[in-house]
Amino acid sequence: EAIAKSKSYAIAVGGSAGVCTMLANAAGPLMQLYFLSVRMPKFEFIGTLAWLFLIINLCKVPVAFSLGIVHLPALYLTVMLAPFIVLGVIIAKAIVGIISQQLFEWLVLAFAAVAAFRMILVYKQGKFSTTSVGNLAVLPQNWLVWGGDAKTLA
Repeated sequence: EAIAKSKSYAIAVGGSAGVCTMLANAAGPLMQLYFLSVRMPKFEFIGTLAWLFLIINLCKVPVAFSLGIVHLPALYLTVMLAPFIVLGVIIAKAIVGIISQQLFEWLVLAFAAVAAFRMILVYKQGKFSTTSVGNLAVLPQNWLVWGGDAKTLA
């Protein structure tokens, strides 16, 4: 527990998460495991994770545009889906409010394991790229990938 609370551990995890999020959009499981290791309460955990990735992803938008990874149709889709964030927050707050801290931590570990397994599986299939790791990723020439099925944005 002393290691989890050390400054060098936080810097190492933060740096690793920065690399993971830029290269593969895959820092979520790493940060979740870090927050569990420092025994963060469930609402603080979710709030910190949400703010962290909001700030990180906003910083990545100009870089993604300049590299040609994200195009305007993807941002249009994001804006169109944004109202559902409010609905998600309301539902999540209700669910998290009724589950115990112990169940919350178990679910976080389970989902982190699933995410890690999925990344390994994608890598082993030879489909690994900076846009194939997430469930929803936008590729050049307005291709939208959702769970591996590609469709063009019209």
